[in-house]
Amino acid sequence: MSLPTIQKQWKIQKITNDSFDGLVYEDAPIPKLGDTDVLVKMQGASLNYRDLIIPQVPFFPRTPSRRNLANPPPLTQ
Repeated sequence: MSLPTIQKQWKIQKITNDSFDGLVYEDAPIPKLGDTDVLVKMQGASLNYRDLIIPQVPFFPRTPSRRNLANPPPLTQ
C-alpha cells in the first residue's frame, strides 16, 4: 500500500466580518515524513467556534507567543 500524497485542510484565505467565506476547504500536499514522524489516517475532524470566529475578527491579536522559545519577544516592564 502506498502512502497518500494529498490531504484536506481548512485554510483562512481572507478575513471577512459577516460570513465564513474566508475559510476554504482545500487539498494540500502532505509534507515528507522524517525518521521519527508517523502518518495517522483521520476518519473525521471538526472546527470549534474559535476556529470559525478567527477569520471574522480583524482585530484578533496576532502577537508572538511566549511559548516560542527559539525567538522570544523582549520582556517589557
